[in-house]
Amino acid sequence: MKPNRLISTRTRPSSDRGEATRQRLLEVAIRVFAARGFDGARTRDIAEAAKTNPVSIAYYFGSKQGLYHAAALHVAARWAAHEKPLVQQARTSMARPGITHRELVGILCTLLCDFVRLILGNFLPDCYGKFANQAASGPAREFSVIDRGLAPLRGTLAEAIA
Repeated sequence: MKPNRLISTRTRPSSDRGEATRQRLLEVAIRVFAARGFDGARTRDIAEAAKTNPVSIAYYFGSKQGLYHAAALHVAARWAAHEKPLVQQARTSMARPGITHRELVGILCTLLCDFVRLILGNFLPDCYGKFANQAASGPAREFSVIDRGLAPLRGTLAEAIA
């Protein structure tokens, strides 16, 4: 090391700030896409609401389509993470020998009620459910991302019904 060289005292890499900007863009985009749909959302409005430059959308996501895809992945991941413990508990209960019809109905009710509360925004922001609704009429690829995130719940519901 050269003796006169200054040593940085920075303890956090600058990517922390970049990750915060990326997350802000993502959360704002979910709200805007939920309210206006893919076609009605403007990247300039998203960037302005996220308090960043519109170029940052291209930097972090490549394009408006890339941002939309990232938003769908984010919503799907948050929903799946929320539902995972409940699905695991239901599967464990259903695997128990001698489970009764009444217990299966209880499991179904619990899963369905939790899912409805999730969609309506009782556990996560209600814009997630609105985003999924908009995605259903938007690019099919993005809705399939959300649909795959809910596949374990759907499968468990189907098993309980069968």
